[in-house]
Amino acid sequence: MTCIRLFMRAVMASAILLACSSAGSAKDHAYVHCLRMSMSAKGKPVHFLDKTPGKKEKNAIVAWESLAREKAGALYAHWNYAADKKIECYHLNRSYMQCQASATPCLPGK
Repeated sequence: MTCIRLFMRAVMASAILLACSSAGSAKDHAYVHCLRMSMSAKGKPVHFLDKTPGKKEKNAIVAWESLAREKAGALYAHWNYAADKKIECYHLNRSYMQCQASATPCLPGK
């Protein structure tokens, strides 16, 4: 193999490694702009006999998106684009559970 071909293969391998290593870092490129404030919202309580998968979490996300829309505007009101997402669920009493969603609103990446 010639020196030029070896050089080109090394350059291509480095480019692939660089692309793969930066692809996993969401904060580097997935967000165009994030607000400096985190928002937190509680979802509607769900009865413990309601076995709908993810209902408690979905209620919390809907509440968070509504709060983000109200406080920051429609462009920031998307859970999928938010940073530092966290959902915590807990028992309200013997019969009901509730979840709280917390995240920093961000604009979608390009």
